[in-house]
Amino acid sequence: MKKIFMKRFYLAVLFFSGMLILATNSFAQNVNIPNSTTTPATNNTNSYTFTGNDLTGELTVTNGYTLAATSGASVSVTGNDVGTMSFAGSSTVSGTVGSASHSVGLIDAGASSGSTDTFNNAVYAQSLALTGGGTVALASGTSFNGSISNLSGVAGEGAVTFGGYGDTMNGNIGSTGDGVNQVKVGLGATNLNGNVYATEFIFTGNGGNVTVGDGDSIAAPVAVTTNIASTINYAGSTTINNDLGAPGLGFAFVNFNGGTVALGANIYTYTSFIYPSAATNLNNATVLNLTANSTIVGVLNLNNTSTLNIGANTLRITGIYNQSAGTTLDFTANSASNYGYIAPTGAATLASGSLVNVTLGNNFIPNGTVLSIINAGAGSSYNLASNDVTSIGDPRVSFIPEISGNDLLVIADRSSSGFAYLATNPNAKSAGKVLDNITTPSSDMTNVLNTLEFLNNAQTASAINTMGPLVDRGVMDTST
Repeated sequence: MKKIFMKRFYLAVLFFSGMLILATNSFAQNVNIPNSTTTPATNNTNSYTFTGNDLTGELTVTNGYTLAATSGASVSVTGNDVGTMSFAGSSTVSGTVGSASHSVGLIDAGASSGSTDTFNNAVYAQSLALTGGGTVALASGTSFNGSISNLSGVAGEGAVTFGGYGDTMNGNIGSTGDGVNQVKVGLGATNLNGNVYATEFIFTGNGGNVTVGDGDSIAAPVAVTTNIASTINYAGSTTINNDLGAPGLGFAFVNFNGGTVALGANIYTYTSFIYPSAATNLNNATVLNLTANSTIVGVLNLNNTSTLNIGANTLRITGIYNQSAGTTLDFTANSASNYGYIAPTGAATLASGSLVNVTLGNNFIPNGTVLSIINAGAGSSYNLASNDVTSIGDPRVSFIPEISGNDLLVIADRSSSGFAYLATNPNAKSAGKVLDNITTPSSDMTNVLNTLEFLNNAQTASAINTMGPLVDRGVMDTST
């Protein structure tokens, strides 16, 4: 009887002891990873700490594995920019990785096409390398602090997706000539504080809202999958050489909110019952410089002391152009036939107090030259006074605004600053008047006029005053 009791007691202790051992093995613990050590992730609830001072300490995460620490950090660092995380396939990290002052040195992810490595919390890393055609996904409301590069060896490989609703990217994605394949953003707000280099950038949701940081750019065509649903905001200076939207699939709003913008592509926005005021907006003293002939589909609003600099290019607007008081429209006129202009299909409205600048190239502009700088649709309204139009770069000519139907013209006027005005004797004034009005000079006469045009006042007057009284306009037009 005693033996049976002792046996049962022994078995009970073994069973109880076994339960204790199992509980101990499954209890979450921290695993330190020193230099020159490769540690596999073996327990979903463990956390890991890089304790070394270089990249040789490595945490490997196998395909299908989850680092499920739901509070605090999944991965910590005692130093800064040390340690390596390697993902072999699709994995998920629930807790934070690194911190603002202690970041992981390197993360290798996206190892193969079809794999997805998901981060559900903030990530701090010196860099993340896409080593194959897989995807790195940031869940909604998370941030990635560091750069993401394509190290697959194939340009345009790998993808980055943002869940939206507060995602933030603090670093570059890709690099010049070695971008990723796709960057996708979901619903809600996504903040990009860094440059993006990709084959394509896609708004996948019905209402994405991306803000591009001051000084940052998206070097990729930007597409939407739902028409008139998404917004892209530029916080400051940027360069845009790829289209925003496409025919039939455009943005609700494109907002430029300050800084200097170089635009060499097309913008597509569309209005709807839900977004009746959908538009491209220049706000907060934005200076937008057109670097190529471009088209803006939709409404273009020039607001808040902003400047739209067309240069010698053509801006076509499939819609309405609105320019508010205190804003500036700037054109370049290289000659009487080579100058920039705007062509809205809808009405153009220039409010009282709006300004127009005509920047002149290094070429003579004859008196009476007509530049048709806005060719607009029905209902246009131009509230410009003569002193609202300024000539820049050539003191010999000013411009007078004139309205012709729905178009805005500016007419060259040399009467108060041209060659005749500078001459100091009657014969020279006659010569100057002829020179001011030459419209088809020969090549040699063009050289003479361009030289006289850009001398200082005293030099120009001295040269004009040496001219004799016999001036033949016909001879001067055809002279060689």
